[in-house]
Amino acid sequence: MNDLITVLNRHVPIIMEKSKKKILSKVEIRNELEPIRDVMCNSLDPEKLLQLIRTDAMNGPSIGKGIHVKAIHEEIEPPRDGVRYIHIEERENIFSVGIFVFPPGYEIPLHDHPGMTVLSLVLYGKLSVKSFDIIDTEEQKMKKRQNGTLRERTEKWFTRRLMESIVGHDMTNIKSNLSSNALHTFENEVSEIKSPTLTELYPCEGNVHQFIAGPQGAAVLDVLVPPYNVGDNRDCTFYKKRNESEEWCESEKKNKVWLVPMVQPDWFQCLSGSYLNLGGDDDE
Repeated sequence: MNDLITVLNRHVPIIMEKSKKKILSKVEIRNELEPIRDVMCNSLDPEKLLQLIRTDAMNGPSIGKGIHVKAIHEEIEPPRDGVRYIHIEERENIFSVGIFVFPPGYEIPLHDHPGMTVLSLVLYGKLSVKSFDIIDTEEQKMKKRQNGTLRERTEKWFTRRLMESIVGHDMTNIKSNLSSNALHTFENEVSEIKSPTLTELYPCEGNVHQFIAGPQGAAVLDVLVPPYNVGDNRDCTFYKKRNESEEWCESEKKNKVWLVPMVQPDWFQCLSGSYLNLGGDDDE
């Protein structure tokens, strides 16, 4: 993990400085992230990082090469149901690193990463992924700039304390306002990723997605460039697909659909925790 933090500290500030001067293309971002990608794919050992215990295929998820391990979701402190987040490192407005740990079949619902690039390495297990590409029209760019305060009203797990500002407000009115901040997107086919796959999403491509863990659970190491930050309009918003909005796009061979913002589903929670010498629990 030290190698990853070192390469992030070395390269990401350069990327951020370049992005201030111009909007970087996907190819430019990919090229700048190559050293980080190399460390994630070739230097990170999930067994060592999480001190995983090997088991047989019937009793644990795979880390590739025919190796199966015991899942760790029941070992995170303090014990809680749901998806867990193990914080590793954050450099404000530059990058963040953390591990999402999924019990079998658990889900992170559809959510976005505004203006962000994310590298996700599956440490163990497999997940089903549904993603959408943002059709970044000038109208939507303008909405992002104008509706920053709307994002502050959306329920999310990284900035839950901001929900205190909603107390006493009419949630029906808030939901109505959020619908005006819908995203026009291309819908991608559902895919399955498994350890040791590295996936990437970009400011437009795959930027809105959901994860559902396989029957033996999963763990995913996420690198966010830059991290969520409400003050810079990089908050996490949940969405639902408006099915009646589907329109086939022949040139892209994909459906165009509208995604409508929604408050965090009641059934979903993602609480921070600690595992061995990694992370720390929530203050709440």
